[in-house]
Amino acid sequence: MSLVPAALGLAALCAGPLASLPVPEPEPTCRALLKGSRLTTTLELSNGYRLQAAWNVLGYVRPADSSDPTEVAADLLLQSITESDPVTGQHRTIAPPEPLRVQAVAGNQVDALQRAADSWCSTVGRATLEGIRLRGIRLPRPTRVT
Repeated sequence: MSLVPAALGLAALCAGPLASLPVPEPEPTCRALLKGSRLTTTLELSNGYRLQAAWNVLGYVRPADSSDPTEVAADLLLQSITESDPVTGQHRTIAPPEPLRVQAVAGNQVDALQRAADSWCSTVGRATLEGIRLRGIRLPRPTRVT
């Protein structure tokens, strides 16, 4: 028996059970950029869909409920969210109906901003992926260029 027909036969036998397994979706990527008092967090899905949040860093304070004198809280205000659709090429900016103020606590200013960015990205990333799943939309698999 030739190797090619044997491999095709094995693939045909496995196709049914393998097709029913869930295909893992790639995790979104998250970036944060600080310019002056402006923090921009960017969440991007593997298909190019992107959400950018523009935050004003209002300042840094010592958390009132903290017993650690080295802790710092970054005080942030969400200004807008920009949605970029890779299919249509359109960008849509959404302003929150009311100001969204967030405080992130860490050992220093940089870590506090990182914690705020990580928290936003993970929350929005989960909500975005869940919304995509609920609508039955499958993310395209990443393309490997060889």
